[in-house]
Amino acid sequence: RLPCSIRVHVYLARDLPSTGDEVLADPYLIASCAGASSRTKVHPKSLDPSFNSTLELHPLALPSAPSFRDPLVITVRDSNLSQDALIGQILLPPKTSPGGKPLWYRLQKGGEKEWKAGAGELGTSAEPGYGPRVLLAMELYGEGGRPLGGGTEEPPHVFPARDKYCVELLVFGLRGLVAPSSLVPVLHPSLIATLASSTKHSRPHRNPYPTDPNVAETYVF
Repeated sequence: RLPCSIRVHVYLARDLPSTGDEVLADPYLIASCAGASSRTKVHPKSLDPSFNSTLELHPLALPSAPSFRDPLVITVRDSNLSQDALIGQILLPPKTSPGGKPLWYRLQKGGEKEWKAGAGELGTSAEPGYGPRVLLAMELYGEGGRPLGGGTEEPPHVFPARDKYCVELLVFGLRGLVAPSSLVPVLHPSLIATLASSTKHSRPHRNPYPTDPNVAETYVF
C-alpha cells in the first residue's frame, strides 16, 4: 500500500438546487476517501457558494495500483435543523489534477451508493455553464510531501487576489414603492445597501410621500 495524503482545493459551486421548501440552501462540502474525511463550513442562504477552502485527508494507505483505489468522494449537503439533505456527489480518482488546474465537476445524486453496488461511474469534468457543479483541484502527496501521479504545478490559491477599493453610493430618492400586502400600506420605508460583507441602513423616510420618499443620503463602503 501507498502511504499518502490528498489535498482538495475547493473553490466554489454554482447552480445548486434547493432541497426543501426553502428557496435557498445552506450548503457545505465533505471530501472523503478510504475512511478519512474533512469538510468546509456551512455557507448560509446560497445556491452559488464560494467555499474557498483547502481540505486535507491524511493519513491514507491506498493500493499502489490506481485501479484498486477507492474513489475520492465529494459530497455537498444542505444543512438543516432536523436532518441534512443530500444535494449531490462527485466520485473522482484520487490523483493530482493535470497541471494543477481546477476543473468543474457535475454533481450527481447517489454516486457513492451506486459505486459500491458496482454501477457508479467516476466523475468527469463539466463545461462551466452546465447544471449543479463544483470547481476544485486535487493534489496527491506521498511521504515527505512528495507529489504523486501528476505534474508539479500547484493549483491557484483558494482565496482570489483582491484589490482595495472605496465605493460611494449617493441615494437621492425612491419612487413608486408598492406595499407587499394590500392590507398594510407603505408607511415608513427605509433602504438597505449591501456590498460584500458590509451593510448600510438608512433611517425611515416619508417625505413628501411614503411611496415616493426623498432620501438624500450617502453611504461609503
